[in-house]
Amino acid sequence: MLRSDINREFPELNSIQLTRLVSVMYQFSDRTKVSQEMLTPYANIIPIFEAVTDSAHDNGPVSYGEQFEIVLREVDNVPSAIWNLFMTNRQYARWRDSDSIDYLPNLTRQQKMARMHA
Repeated sequence: MLRSDINREFPELNSIQLTRLVSVMYQFSDRTKVSQEMLTPYANIIPIFEAVTDSAHDNGPVSYGEQFEIVLREVDNVPSAIWNLFMTNRQYARWRDSDSIDYLPNLTRQQKMARMHA
């Protein structure tokens, strides 16, 4: 496949398409397992969690699109923004992706539950 064919097959995504892609990632993935090179630093996750929960406490529920906008204020490239948002939501929704997050603090069950309910 030529590079020009790849560009036709995978055009640049607009904000609506990106939001849909993120939504699909949330819905159709069960547990993320990543290689050592792809570990996501906790330092990339916690600011997203704090910004989204702060926004939710101030303004009510935060849509995927709004969450994505929050992440894009901190991360200037779309693939990393999507990945960091995905990992943050997966971790704090079910605490299932701990193996994929590097330097995650060793929290008690009670602390984990409190963060999940935030």
